[in-house]
Amino acid sequence: MSLVQRARIEVYLPLPFDPAYQHTLDWLILEFSYSFGGCTVLEYVAGYYVNQRGDIVADRINIIYTDTPLQLPKRR
Repeated sequence: MSLVQRARIEVYLPLPFDPAYQHTLDWLILEFSYSFGGCTVLEYVAGYYVNQRGDIVADRINIIYTDTPLQLPKRR
């Protein structure tokens, strides 16, 4: 029996009010859907990061992910 694993590809996309980010999101949805058979998009997710001053800053992001089969070679 072959060992089949799944690989997950995830993209975290900031959510500024700039049309380029919406175009990127649209492109990723199309690319993941055609290449891997579909994807999941989680919109307006709370994200946090530490800025250069050391303050924690709240941010909104979109998460786009897809799973794809990954067949590993059999061990001898």
